[in-house]
Amino acid sequence: RRGASMASGGEHAEVWREYRDPSGRPYYHNQVTGETTWVKPVEAAAVAAPAVPPVPVQLPPGWYAYKDDNGNPYYYNAATKETSWTVPTAPADRASSSSRDIPQRSTSAAYERRQTSASARPSENPPHNEQTDDANDDEDDEDEDFEERKNEFKAMLHDFDVQPSSTLELEAPKLVFDKRYKALRSMAIRREAFDEYCREKLHSNALEKLKKKKDMRAQFQSLLEEANLTARDTYESFCKKYKSDSRMLKTERLRKQLFDDHVAPLLQQEAEKRERAKKSFLSLLEENEHRIRKNTVWSDIKDDLRDDDRYESVARREREDLFLQYRDEMLERLERDQTIRKQEESNKRIRIEENKRIHDELLQSRRREALSKFNELLRERITRPLGTWEEVRPRLASDPRFSAVTHAFDDEDAADRERLRLFELHVEPLAAPFAEEFRNRCRSASNLIGMTLKEFLESLGNDDMLKRFPLAKQRNPIFNKAREDAVDQAIRDFKDALYGNREISEELSEKEVISIIRKMPEFKAFTSFKKDRDRVIDRFLDRLEDDRRRKRRRRS
Repeated sequence: RRGASMASGGEHAEVWREYRDPSGRPYYHNQVTGETTWVKPVEAAAVAAPAVPPVPVQLPPGWYAYKDDNGNPYYYNAATKETSWTVPTAPADRASSSSRDIPQRSTSAAYERRQTSASARPSENPPHNEQTDDANDDEDDEDEDFEERKNEFKAMLHDFDVQPSSTLELEAPKLVFDKRYKALRSMAIRREAFDEYCREKLHSNALEKLKKKKDMRAQFQSLLEEANLTARDTYESFCKKYKSDSRMLKTERLRKQLFDDHVAPLLQQEAEKRERAKKSFLSLLEENEHRIRKNTVWSDIKDDLRDDDRYESVARREREDLFLQYRDEMLERLERDQTIRKQEESNKRIRIEENKRIHDELLQSRRREALSKFNELLRERITRPLGTWEEVRPRLASDPRFSAVTHAFDDEDAADRERLRLFELHVEPLAAPFAEEFRNRCRSASNLIGMTLKEFLESLGNDDMLKRFPLAKQRNPIFNKAREDAVDQAIRDFKDALYGNREISEELSEKEVISIIRKMPEFKAFTSFKKDRDRVIDRFLDRLEDDRRRKRRRRS
């Protein structure tokens, strides 16, 4: 297997080619994968070659004949390093300068040295070009340029971006046509170099990943510094503000840990600052102790303390708690002072209430008189409920009895509220027939369940009297009551239709029952009251399930 060999003749060679060792024993070599075997492959169509390759004739001095991977002959000049597909006719020193148009067989100085070495061998030895036998493991190891050729092979793997998770067999189809693939003549040596490349690649990837993690952590640390965080900043607010920043770490646990470590000193400083502020604030309360009573609340005193610097030193949410704590400690003394204060306030309140009672009696007398005269005005001017208060008010405003209400109340808004109240009381009995008509219209509406009051009024067409009547306080309750009655009736109709539906039985599944229910007209009437409809359906399904269970128990 380690003897000389020669490719079989023919212009187009097969993938598998047959060679013979010095003893004449045939072996087979795969030109694509580089594999060599003693066993003849099933698909091989190689023909046994003679033990000694034919010697090229009539070649100029310095030229030697070889064959490429496909069995095509080419010619190589060991002195000038030129390669030609055609038989050279000129001497080596006058070789055609057009060799730049001829495919070059070597990719490096090391490869040219191998070619030169191969051309210098006797013609009876096989040419050691790209068809080097896999049996040359020992030669590969002993070559002085082996490391250089192995590095070329690794460089080829790097150029093709071969990943450590792949194998040489998977990558070979795209590598075999690269000249550096044959830099290592043995398949075993190639695998060894491939494995070494994978180990180096894995180590390089791990170092790169570790460096990337350190860089990302350092970038996140710089982001924390640039954020100018304070003790009041939370992790959630920080993430929300900088979520689009490229320096944000992807790992939630590490990101939060770094954030907590960064703000920990800030929190400690803030805690010490709060403690000092608390003592300062309590001293402020002590200086203002004369303003605090048993029933004093924080809102009663805080305005008096705002101008002092110690007031702002404490957070707003803590001020009231500190105040209540201080107040409780003074409870006994405050209760004693509060008793005296209550007595004084009680006497003062009695005097004020007595004065207020006298004043109110006079005021009420004047108001009753003004309202009585306004009622007379309403009875004279309003005999039919044909408009709202906003429409009627301008016609009444010129009468002195209208303005008398304002003088009695000393407040235009309060006077208007009283006038409106009297107007509604006056109109209510007048509007009773129209209210009944409006109620009947609501009851006779075909789709009242799914309508709003505005939609219902629009459905009345050009009936202006019904549109303007009644007032909102009368119209809304009538409409809402009519719609509630319609919903209750629809629920009863839906229940009757549901429990009386003969298509539904215990043998049907819940999905089939719901499918039948959805086709019922009564079901579609509940589009606006889905919650009530679903509640009726759920109770029906529960009852149907109970019937199924009882039926199964009777059978068992």
